[in-house]
Amino acid sequence: MIFNIPPETWVPIVVFLVMTVGSWAILGSLSDRSRSADERLRRLIDPVAARNAAEASQTKRQEVLQAKVTAAAGKLGKSLRPVDQVELGKIRARLLNAGFRQEQAVAVYYGIKLIGLIVGLSVSFPPLFL
Repeated sequence: MIFNIPPETWVPIVVFLVMTVGSWAILGSLSDRSRSADERLRRLIDPVAARNAAEASQTKRQEVLQAKVTAAAGKLGKSLRPVDQVELGKIRARLLNAGFRQEQAVAVYYGIKLIGLIVGLSVSFPPLFL
């Protein structure tokens, strides 16, 4: 019964599976590969220190990205901050309760709201016109 399946049916499935497994194998080998011989040697000698260094590097990259997003959102949000002190106090209290205690927290909050609005509009308008 299995051998009576026409090649038009099983060839695309086999090609897809071969490409998937090949891509998986290549990406898996590339992700585990070290960038230099010194790094591989350090990882072999002291795997815990190498793991800590990798985590520190990733943490530093995340902090740099967060600083860039904060700066961009802060610039956008400064113009949107409420002028009314009561409204500003309410927003600050909500952000303080949420754990955001920086001075620019309100500006960043309104900047992220503006970015979300722009992204939402850019995603929703093309389907409306199509």
